[in-house]
Amino acid sequence: MCTQPAAGVYDKSKSKKLITVYFQGVTTMKANCINCKFYKVKDALTGYCRALTKKTGDQEAGQPLVSEHDSCREWIDCGQQYHIRLGWIKAFNKKQS
Repeated sequence: MCTQPAAGVYDKSKSKKLITVYFQGVTTMKANCINCKFYKVKDALTGYCRALTKKTGDQEAGQPLVSEHDSCREWIDCGQQYHIRLGWIKAFNKKQS
């Protein structure tokens, strides 16, 4: 997450607008299942890997049960879906207690 917005700087000598972006406190995503496009949440600790289903188009393909901390070579960043999953897990845990 950027803590400062991008700032535009005008360079008069080259007559071009240069964009300077400041990244402070940026963290990179780890290649875990919970950050993967193919992960489907089952409960707070586990979910299903749908990589084979999406790759082959076969709805009957195996969907192995995986932990949120697992990883594989089919990993693709899921973007905003990661934060939605975390919210769902937080609400699920709150409901269980």
